[in-house]
Amino acid sequence: MTREQRLLNPHLILRDVIRRPSLASTAPTRSLRGRPHRILVVRDDVAPIRLYVDARTGRIDRLTTLDHNYNRGDVTLVVDYSGWRSAGSGVRFARTVTLREDGETLHTETHGRPRQPRSSSSRTASSSSRARRAASAPGRSSGTSGRRIRASRSAT
Repeated sequence: MTREQRLLNPHLILRDVIRRPSLASTAPTRSLRGRPHRILVVRDDVAPIRLYVDARTGRIDRLTTLDHNYNRGDVTLVVDYSGWRSAGSGVRFARTVTLREDGETLHTETHGRPRQPRSSSSRTASSSSRARRAASAPGRSSGTSGRRIRASRSAT
């Protein structure tokens, strides 16, 4: 699992904290967008990761850490999470995740609504329809399961 995957999916960081509670400590409460947030500081190989947890909802709204940029040295990395939606079994995932380095947006993911399971006969028909569409539209990828990813990186 890459570091970027961990940063874009804070559940993976929390899974490590549950396994090893000594990885985490707390920092003083901070205000984010006018709301109080509890700060959970997680030790990491590169730099501590700070998770901003909304004091009222218990949802993670932001992650901050340092990252090394070979051109600029250590830079602040901020990941914002919004639009938390249930994925069933009490688990929630952020609908929109934005990764910024020193204020510059590097990556944004927007996840669609989770699909409802369909019968096997309609799934087979749908799979063959997707395969035909993918074959007729070069440069397009099928199999995104309702997930759109928009990435942007500006050249400096």
